[in-house]
Amino acid sequence: MLGLTSLLLLVACRSAEVRDEVVAPVPTGPAAHDKLDAVAWTQGSAEFQALSLQAFGAARRAVESALDDPAWDALPPDERNALGNRATLASLPLAVIADVDETLLDNTPFNVRLIRDPIPGDLDVSDSRAAFDRRWEEWVSDERAVALPGSAAFARHLLAGGIALVYVTNREDGQREATCRNLVAEGFPVPDCETFVLTKNDDAGRPSAKGSRRAVVGQRYRILALIGDNLGDFEEGVETDLASRRRMVDEHQGWWGERWVVLPNPIYGSWEKVAGKLPPDAEPRTLRERESAIRTAKEAALDDRVQE
Repeated sequence: MLGLTSLLLLVACRSAEVRDEVVAPVPTGPAAHDKLDAVAWTQGSAEFQALSLQAFGAARRAVESALDDPAWDALPPDERNALGNRATLASLPLAVIADVDETLLDNTPFNVRLIRDPIPGDLDVSDSRAAFDRRWEEWVSDERAVALPGSAAFARHLLAGGIALVYVTNREDGQREATCRNLVAEGFPVPDCETFVLTKNDDAGRPSAKGSRRAVVGQRYRILALIGDNLGDFEEGVETDLASRRRMVDEHQGWWGERWVVLPNPIYGSWEKVAGKLPPDAEPRTLRERESAIRTAKEAALDDRVQE
C-alpha cells in the first residue's frame, strides 16, 4: 500500500502531466487567405443569391415608379444641375446605368484563383501590381464571367420596355470588346459596344471615378436608376474616410432601394481602400509588407464600442 507521501507525489506528477497536455501547442494549419471568407460567402451562400434577386427586384420596382413620374431622376442632384438640362428631363429618352463587375457579372472564380495560387509576397509592390493586372487581363479575355442572379432578366425587362441599359465599368478600353461579348453571351442586351459600354481611360478623361461618364449618359437620357456594388457607382469623392462615407449614405436615405440599388461586395472596393488606408509616409517595399500594413490599418479602424 502506498504511503501518504508517495500518494501525494503520484497525484502531483499526474496533475503536472495533465497541465502539460493542456498547454501543449495545437497545430492550426496554414493561415487563411484574407479574402477566403468573403469569396466563400459570395460564391456559396444562399443569402448572397437572395440579396442579388432582391436587388434586381427593387431595381425593377424603381423603374416602374420612375415611369409614372416625368420628374424622376437618379443622377446625383449636383451632377444633373451641372448638366443644366433638368428642365428638359421629361423629353429625354430613358436609361438605367449599371456597373458590370460584381453588379451584373460574377468574377469570383478569378478571386478563387488568387487564393489558390497567390501572387508571391516577396515581389516589389509595382511588380505585384503588374502581375495582378496580367492575371485580370487573362480573366477578362477568357470571357467566362457569369450573370449574377436576376441581373440578365432585369436587363431583358428593360429592353422589352424600350429602356436603354448603359454599362459604366472600370474595365479599360482594351477590354471593352471582350466585355461586350461576355455580356451578350450571358443574356445582356448590348446594341452597340462603344456607345453602351463606357470603359475607363485616364488619358481620355475617363478616370476610375465615374462622374464624367455618368454625365455623358445624363446628357442624353433621363436616368431611372443607378445600380452598383460600390459607393463610387453612385457618387463622387468616396475615397475619403469612414465617417464621410456614412454621411454620404445618410444624405440620400430615401434613394437607396428606389433610385439607387446596391449589391453586396465584401471582396473589394472603395470601402477597403478607406478601411485599410496607409499613412502618407508608409513605403512598403514588397507585396507582403503592403498587405501586412493594410491589415494593421484595418484592425486599427475596427470599433468595439457599443453605440449609444
